[in-house]
Amino acid sequence: MKKLVMLLMVLVMVASASACASNPPEVTTAPTDTPATTESTPPENGIAPGTSWNSVEGYDYEGAQDSVWKYFFFDANDSSYNPMGGYEEREDGNLCAWYPWEGSWVGIGFNKDMEGFLEMNDDGESMRAVLGFVAPADGNYVFTAKVQNPWEQVPDLFTVVKEDGTVVLEEDISQYTSVYGYVTPTDVSLKKGELLYIFCASKEGWASIYSNVTIHYEPTDSSVYEVPEVEIPVKKVFKPSANAQYSASAEFNQEGGVWTYASTKDGVNFTPASYYDEPDWTGEGTPSAAQWFSENGTGIGYNYEAGKDYLEANVTEAFANEGEAAALGFVAPADGKYTIGGYTLDMWGQDCAGVKVVYNGEVIATVDLLGEPTEFTVTVDMKAGETVYIYGESNSGWVSAYLAVWAGETVELTGQWYEEGSEPA
Repeated sequence: MKKLVMLLMVLVMVASASACASNPPEVTTAPTDTPATTESTPPENGIAPGTSWNSVEGYDYEGAQDSVWKYFFFDANDSSYNPMGGYEEREDGNLCAWYPWEGSWVGIGFNKDMEGFLEMNDDGESMRAVLGFVAPADGNYVFTAKVQNPWEQVPDLFTVVKEDGTVVLEEDISQYTSVYGYVTPTDVSLKKGELLYIFCASKEGWASIYSNVTIHYEPTDSSVYEVPEVEIPVKKVFKPSANAQYSASAEFNQEGGVWTYASTKDGVNFTPASYYDEPDWTGEGTPSAAQWFSENGTGIGYNYEAGKDYLEANVTEAFANEGEAAALGFVAPADGKYTIGGYTLDMWGQDCAGVKVVYNGEVIATVDLLGEPTEFTVTVDMKAGETVYIYGESNSGWVSAYLAVWAGETVELTGQWYEEGSEPA
């Protein structure tokens, strides 16, 4: 019996040893004091790679200018960059911008005619608006921008420079008139607090350039370097022309001719222009215009910026606002039936009411004054020495009406559209 008990005890011990061999106990380790690193851990400088700043979304209205975006004006007299003096809303809220001081129009801000962009002005002489960016951390930044020159002005290169004068980017954007385009994405290394100045100067006269800038910090996505393809439409130019005996443009200021120049405040009474001038608006020593004008300064003649195909006839205000309009007159050289015809054009997108053709105090034709040429013809039975007047009207303020006019027994209008650079002389 003893032997049997001993045998049973031995078998139990063997079975237990076998079970322990096949199921070893779990081993645990004590936790350490060092936490695991994760992607959500903030960077040491507080700016995560891939962070970006947009000049339109981040535009500062409040006046503190405590973001990365700053607003300056460049003074060419001493080559200095100066903070804009204050934020103003003008033109019934259509212009909302920072300006150097009250009364200046060299601003940087929003123009409701161009949504999604900041407008930056240059007066073409001594001052320009400048967008500033202050680096919030040391590192590499990529400068990108969408740009447009919608008013077909004559800008210099779109430029980005460091505050030490190092040029980061210079690019021609003058071709982006009817569509917006993009500048080349450009790397720039900046120290925390270092400034970038962003601007586009003018080559001649006033320029309003539009941009939407995005600056990327240590980009994690290579797509920031991609430039979308932009198809620039072929620009077409209208050349006004006609087969006719008399031409107001070709015969402007011709002594003893059939054309006369006047002004009117009511469209009924016309006062002959009494002054002639060839002003030099640019100060370069060459005439900018050739014009006859009234005692109030309302003129008609060539504006050389617009060429010699049209005569520019100015309107100071709507007649209801005590305005005055310059008028072109055709004086009948003999009794007979005359056709007067041509094209009207609103070249600058102003608030035009149209063009009136008046004979003996009565309106005999009303012609649209639009952004594309509008043709007209009217036939009048005239006595020698009688005059038909043609003038533009305004709905509110200043208007420059462009008139290409011919007269004779017959007038055959032959104006055509041509691709820019291929139009006839």
